Amino acid sequence: MRRLESSFRSFSRPVLHAAARVVQEMGKSRAAAYSLGAYDEGANLQAYSDNVESLDSDENSQPEATRKAKPLSNGHGGMDTVAGLLASLMEVVRTTVACECVYVRAMVIKALIWMQNPHESLDELKSIIACELSDPAWPSSLLNDVLLTLHARFKATPDMAVTLLEIARIFATKVPGKIDADVLQLLWKTCLVGAGPDGKHTALEAVTIVLDLPPPQPGSMSVLTSVDMISASDPKSAMALQRLVQAAVWFLGENANYAASEYAWESATPPGTALMMLDADKMVAAASSRNPTLASALTRLQRCAFSGSWEIRIAAVQALTTIAIRSGEPYRLQIYEFLHALSLGGVQSNFSELQLSNGENQGASGTGLGSLISPMLKVLDEMYKAQDDLARYVVHKIPLACSGIVLEMAALWIFVGTSVSMIIANKNGVMMNSRNFMKPMRGFLISFVYSVSFQGLSTCL
Repeated sequence: MRRLESSFRSFSRPVLHAAARVVQEMGKSRAAAYSLGAYDEGANLQAYSDNVESLDSDENSQPEATRKAKPLSNGHGGMDTVAGLLASLMEVVRTTVACECVYVRAMVIKALIWMQNPHESLDELKSIIACELSDPAWPSSLLNDVLLTLHARFKATPDMAVTLLEIARIFATKVPGKIDADVLQLLWKTCLVGAGPDGKHTALEAVTIVLDLPPPQPGSMSVLTSVDMISASDPKSAMALQRLVQAAVWFLGENANYAASEYAWESATPPGTALMMLDADKMVAAASSRNPTLASALTRLQRCAFSGSWEIRIAAVQALTTIAIRSGEPYRLQIYEFLHALSLGGVQSNFSELQLSNGENQGASGTGLGSLISPMLKVLDEMYKAQDDLARYVVHKIPLACSGIVLEMAALWIFVGTSVSMIIANKNGVMMNSRNFMKPMRGFLISFVYSVSFQGLSTCL
């Protein structure tokens, strides 16, 4: 260990790189020991301090050569314990960040990531990374390699999912033009899945932080070292940050229901109850109280759909439609009301009485998203119509004992059919005609109800 510390004081770049690589491998072994519960530095310290007297009493009975060869000779629990040696080593490793070679610094950051204790403060590591990423000498491949190191670190210790997502946010804000969105989404998805039921909300919040970032200011050449400030000194970096925000919007649309554990076939609110809550404030209050995770995601997506850039608004509308199809009430109705208002021009529709003509009366909405939202609203309209038609049919044709079973299975078929149509439409790059798809779906549901009512009547009763 002493020899390893002396290696970090060398002026040779290969020696520094190799020493940092050794520390990285030590961190991998340390993380594996922590995950298995077989390594506790605090217990080792306490155990050694309790055995100091026994070591001193046995010292006189041992040969002189054996006493000199003992690795733990201090007896005060300081530098010669595992925790003390690691603390001394990490102090030397942190000073190596000042090396002018970016590849040595990258290896040091990887070593620091692997040596990070789940119970230690993250502020120092975040400050080091934020300061280092302000250097424009970092190549894109090296930065993405560090992100993959975060991914590997999560696999070793899944408990650090939220911590690693916070570090990934620094990369997204400091060097947006050099980060591969696919690598970042891979890290987001892996950490969200591995966060567990209790950590899904926190993991999703770490992703939505990207949506809360203020817009960058192109043209500012100042060196930013703060974690919360965005480095976009040129329009290219600003556009890259917008692409990352667009990727975060897509990620929310695809994974918000999973993180919130909210699905249409598992909804706790019957459709009839939500349809009576036409007041927007009541819907928002009910949604927030039932599922804060999904409500928070919807709030951010709605803000992006209304005030983001053109690409982000399109992605946000598509994400909201995906969540509406997958979610139960009152979320589906809440999204429907928002999309309907957005298709009419949002707040600009309040000034319709002024009779101002700016092209909106020629087929475009005030937000410019009318042509995109209209097919999505038709899909939701057909879903609600199919539910209403089926509910009326069940009331008049199906015995009371099996009506609940029929409605539940039919709702599942409506969800599956609509989801399939959305998937086909997305792959083909067009929006499928909702009416052409939902008409045969309603016919199938009616046939399904007939089969249940006549063939399974004895079972239901």
